[in-house]
Amino acid sequence: MFRLANLLMVVALLVTAAVVYQVKYASIADAERMSHLRQAIRAERDAIAVMRAEWARRTSPLYVQGLVERHLDLQPLTVDGMSTLDDLPAKPAVGGDGIGGIIEALVDEPLTTSSVGKPA
Repeated sequence: MFRLANLLMVVALLVTAAVVYQVKYASIADAERMSHLRQAIRAERDAIAVMRAEWARRTSPLYVQGLVERHLDLQPLTVDGMSTLDDLPAKPAVGGDGIGGIIEALVDEPLTTSSVGKPA
């Protein structure tokens, strides 16, 4: 009887040791995976920070001004190129409702449809 009980205890101990061993190495594998993911997240955050800094540099007014001066042949605006208010044409007189006139013109037109045949 004691031998059977001892044998069952040894088997239970071995099964428990195997389960603990498997859980331990599964948790180690999970910890390694989490470490790799944390490193990947850190690398992505660093890349985002670099991209934001590059965006800030490229959209700064001084940088854009340098690009404009280097690549665009802009000339200062002369006073001769400006007009006065007297040179502008007069505003046309507003006579009635412009959209209402268009709608009335459409209503007054004969209605044509693309029917199959003409009435006899």
